[in-house]
Amino acid sequence: MVFSKVSAKYGVAAGGDLSARDIIIKYGLAEDEIGALMRELHAQDSAAVQKVAELSARLGITDNALTNFFRILGEQEPAIPEEKLLETLADIAERHRLLLEQAKTLRSEDPAIQALREQATAAIDQGWYDEAERLLSEAETKELAAAKGFQAAAAQRLRNAAATRAERGELSLVRLNYLDAALHFKEASERIPAPEYRIRGDYLNRYGGALYRYGDEKGDNTILLQAIGIYRKALSELTRERVPLDWAMTQNNLGNALSTLGARESGTARLKEASACIANAWGVYKDAEIGQYDEYFRRRLEETKKLIDAR
Repeated sequence: MVFSKVSAKYGVAAGGDLSARDIIIKYGLAEDEIGALMRELHAQDSAAVQKVAELSARLGITDNALTNFFRILGEQEPAIPEEKLLETLADIAERHRLLLEQAKTLRSEDPAIQALREQATAAIDQGWYDEAERLLSEAETKELAAAKGFQAAAAQRLRNAAATRAERGELSLVRLNYLDAALHFKEASERIPAPEYRIRGDYLNRYGGALYRYGDEKGDNTILLQAIGIYRKALSELTRERVPLDWAMTQNNLGNALSTLGARESGTARLKEASACIANAWGVYKDAEIGQYDEYFRRRLEETKKLIDAR
């Protein structure tokens, strides 16, 4: 928990309350007396205990808390110079009051966590800071665990929403509404968080596929170019190192889009790239010893070669 510098160190605190320093001075406790009081408290001197009771009442804090302030002062190494004891004691008191005020305002919706917070607040009130630290640490751990649970639930909801959007895309494909389908698949891909690259890559492939179908059937080269761009984006998700067969499938899809567009152009650049994509895809299937698509890949490469040779 981070606090800003206490602004009322030398004057009046917010709301017109006297600062801890002013209260201590009004009580009549000077710098040279603080050190003596520290030693007397350590020795359980009854007069010192009475002074603490009187000063704590004026400061609006518990006797135990003020006693602990003096203990903290006495434990510092190297020892705090006598001329700085008053300011340091006042600073501790101000920070304690601010801490206690903030602790009372923070709430948790979880009853178990709220109970820990209330116990920690009670410990702070008494100046039992080690116990307060333990309780707040436990509360923080429980809050983080709950937050992770909410994050997991939220991520699953996003996956479900993306899957539902993809279903709408498939529905549009059935109705041959390719551009509507493309929009649905695009939205589905954007709802998937970064670590879920395989799901997002699948939606991107379907996005590119819907654009490809429209560009192929409607003769729209601009849409074909968009499909090519989406397939390339899918390849950045479905890398060969991560998912070789998904990468190969996407390479084949890219090759088909490049081949279709290349067949409508006078040059050979897109056709040559298409041939390379198809060959790359076939190579992965060969490495995986999947031979059922060999005839398909062989035919596609021959068709592309004929188009290149005809230029």
